[in-house]
Amino acid sequence: MRRSVAGITETGSHSSDSTVLCGDGREQHADILIGADGIGSKVRAAMPGGNVRPSYTGLINLGGILPGSGLAPTDGEMRMIWGSRAFFGYAVRDNGEAWWFANIGDAREPSRNAMRQERDAWAGQLTAHFSDDLPLIPDLIRRTSEIHSYPIHDLPHVPCWRDGPVGLIGDAAHATSPSSGQGASLALEDAAHLAVCLRDIADPAAALAHFEAERRPRAEQIVAEGRRRGAYKAPRSRAQMWLRDALMPIVFRFLVTEQSLAWIHDYRVPHSAA
Repeated sequence: MRRSVAGITETGSHSSDSTVLCGDGREQHADILIGADGIGSKVRAAMPGGNVRPSYTGLINLGGILPGSGLAPTDGEMRMIWGSRAFFGYAVRDNGEAWWFANIGDAREPSRNAMRQERDAWAGQLTAHFSDDLPLIPDLIRRTSEIHSYPIHDLPHVPCWRDGPVGLIGDAAHATSPSSGQGASLALEDAAHLAVCLRDIADPAAALAHFEAERRPRAEQIVAEGRRRGAYKAPRSRAQMWLRDALMPIVFRFLVTEQSLAWIHDYRVPHSAA
């Protein structure tokens, strides 16, 4: 049954005592509580010192789905395009359905009301951003009937991922920008690593402490990497755009290699919490 979190209370004097999850006036008792409830985590907010605001990255994400796009299937690949003013990605399924997204820069975080623009307003803004780029981009945008939008946030640093037998994993602890391409991967790594810690360490609080010590450095490094990658997607000036476009072919040809990305892609969850 799905319930919202209103508060968390520890009962007893030992770290292994159950906690109480309060929601809708009801109480749920457990030996351990894991907050895997996203960047706006209610569990994190209920923990001491957990009122951490997500950080705006300077990018807005927009996207949509276009059935019958008329484009050739991309065979499971996502095509990425560094536009003159913004960033675009798309994939086409075998049935011709196209999935696309766009990242545009806005130094000031938009309000909720600003994000509720009508579809035509977003379409007009996006086609203007991509007017100097591949024609297929504004064409996909114009033919998409519904466009979704949201500002992109991350969590560079959450002071504490745990409080006794209460812990955080995934985006609740270390939300990263989609620019990192690692949000789901980090969450899966967390789940597997936490399972190892709980298996090998009897005391839940000690297991959570070990988990945080092991996972925090990697997670925060990837969050920072996502922020860096996002900074290149929406150049603030023509000079920045020129520098980016001049350097990117060199970077991708000589510097971005399997070895250089091994720290991200070749990670293995430890077999034990020794």
